[in-house]
Amino acid sequence: MTRVDGDARHTGTVTRLRFDVYGRFVVDLERRDGRWCATYVGEGRRRPAEDVRVPAEATEESLADHLDVLFHEYARPGQVVRRLGQGHAGAL
Repeated sequence: MTRVDGDARHTGTVTRLRFDVYGRFVVDLERRDGRWCATYVGEGRRRPAEDVRVPAEATEESLADHLDVLFHEYARPGQVVRRLGQGHAGAL
């Protein structure tokens, strides 16, 4: 059974969160078996984000900051990494 809680989707032991990275691309972070797995999401396609490494001990609250550190070269002044919620067109 799938349970949606806020903007996180839980399926058994899986939690999936979606992030907009500076309005340039979308990354899903999925927690499976105690570790975070990243996927790039775009126009009906998904692909593993093998270049995105998130420490297993990272909390849901720290993920946007972690992505900001990884991708800061893509940012323009005033742009942020933001967690997408259910009401957004790019939401889960």
